[in-house]
Amino acid sequence: MRSRYTAYAAGDVRHIMATTHPDSPHHQPDLLAWTSELTTFCQQTEFLSLQVQSTRTEGVEGWVQFVVQLSQSSQATDMQEHSHFLQMDGRWLYLSAVSPPE
Repeated sequence: MRSRYTAYAAGDVRHIMATTHPDSPHHQPDLLAWTSELTTFCQQTEFLSLQVQSTRTEGVEGWVQFVVQLSQSSQATDMQEHSHFLQMDGRWLYLSAVSPPE
C-alpha cells in the first residue's frame, strides 16, 4: 500500500499499473488510455498524507485499511478505503476496495 501511495504521489504510473491485479476493476486492457488516465489523476492531485490504520493477511489474500489526505483544485479531502490485495508470483497486487469486516 505504501509503495502504491508513493507511486501516485510521484506520478510513477508504471508502478501503479504493475501492482494492480489483472482481475481488478481498475485494470484496463488499453494501456495507453490507462496510462493517460493515471497520469492525469496524478498531475491533478496533491497527495498530502497516508495513514495505514490496519493490515491483515490470510494466505495469499491481504487487506489494508487506510486514510489518505488529497487535494484537488485546492480542495483538501480525506479518503478512507479498505483495500483487498492478492499475492501473485510473490508480489502483492491491488484487487479492489471492499467493505470493512464487521
